[in-house]
Amino acid sequence: MRMGSSKARSRDNMKQIIAHVPAEMKEAVERKTERENLTQQEIIALAVNFAVADYGRTKAYLKVGRDRVVRRRKGQAQVITGGPDCRVGTRRLAAYFDKGDVAELEAFVNEVGTNVNHLIKKGLPEALKYVAPAALVETTSKTATAEHREAA
Repeated sequence: MRMGSSKARSRDNMKQIIAHVPAEMKEAVERKTERENLTQQEIIALAVNFAVADYGRTKAYLKVGRDRVVRRRKGQAQVITGGPDCRVGTRRLAAYFDKGDVAELEAFVNEVGTNVNHLIKKGLPEALKYVAPAALVETTSKTATAEHREAA
């Protein structure tokens, strides 16, 4: 018998943000996260913050701090084939953020008359151009080389 909340403790005070993006854009995000040792959370935060800048705001609405990189290999979001026409052919891109940051972002989108999904889709091309600091990429290369040696 399960007692208490089924939500992971690491997600306390967190709220999920989900965007439905074209399948090829989601694949580009997956490639970038692997290649540059970034997380989907970091890509979404970059996308939102780039899009918000187009509205003349300099504030970074979504902040990201990570203790570790978790890569989900199983149960990846599939291409949506049913449901509303606006979602057919898209894949979900999601991450958890601080509830307070999400509340501020929701207030902003209400103020300017848009939605979070639109902001993510608008800022994603810029986020995909973002070049990760070399230290992150080097760490990934060393880890990938060590994993390749262990597999051989």
